[in-house]
Amino acid sequence: MGLPWLDRGRDPAGCDCWGLVRLALASRGVDLPSYDGRYRDTSDKAAIGGLIADERDPWRPIRVGAERPWDLVLIHQRPWHVGLVVGAGCMLHMPHDQTSCIEPYSTFRYGPRIEGFYRHEALA
Repeated sequence: MGLPWLDRGRDPAGCDCWGLVRLALASRGVDLPSYDGRYRDTSDKAAIGGLIADERDPWRPIRVGAERPWDLVLIHQRPWHVGLVVGAGCMLHMPHDQTSCIEPYSTFRYGPRIEGFYRHEALA
């Protein structure tokens, strides 16, 4: 927690939401692709939407209520947002222009926009 936001950031000096997920899962031995050169910035809706559609193969959908720590939370936001489940109803994530934090994902702010939960095959 407390890492600074940086568009397309991929290390502790600064991250966007994917960079944070990538750093966290690396600590579990999961090597995720960077994708930093595959979108212009975090507002690049077309490119990010395409990445999400094309890169789901190693991610397994998890039914609501069966999520556990280290599962990905995919949220419809600017255009998309990701976080990691860290406990009952809470996620670690990187809000735009803020620092990484833990927040509930079932509140009105995020709950209605959750697209789904996903578990990486390396953690299944």
